[in-house]
Amino acid sequence: MESSRQIPVPVSPADARTSLASLQDANRALADHLPTPWWYHPGTGLAEALIVSALALPGAWPVAAVVVALALVAVLVAAWRHRSGVGMSSRYSALAWPWLVALAVMLLAGLAVAILVENAMATYVAAGAVLVLTTVLGRLGDNALRRRLRAREH
Repeated sequence: MESSRQIPVPVSPADARTSLASLQDANRALADHLPTPWWYHPGTGLAEALIVSALALPGAWPVAAVVVALALVAVLVAAWRHRSGVGMSSRYSALAWPWLVALAVMLLAGLAVAILVENAMATYVAAGAVLVLTTVLGRLGDNALRRRLRAREH
């Protein structure tokens, strides 16, 4: 009975260094290929702001605002993927987890303000803050991801 496992071939230290250098070059090329378009983070901020501000809207408008926000996120992600030709694999999106946590905290904080204060103006101010913070932190997160991809060690 034959085994489907391959016998490991010894690799010299020089070959290992060459392979690692090739991987690092590929990561640097990916970092250069991943610039996020200027509209992406303001768009995601707008989607989050719509969700927060939905709590101050009357009648069925909150549902419409959330549907529009979710559709906006889907369009933004599809447009970015189409523009860059690259989808975020789990390896690279895992590098951005602190930014994703920050986005969730901002959204929850905005929602908390809207629910606890029960004032339309405070809700809209919280939504505006979410929009601005998402845009700023999004750009910082992108820069951190590219620095990480360009780094010598992972």
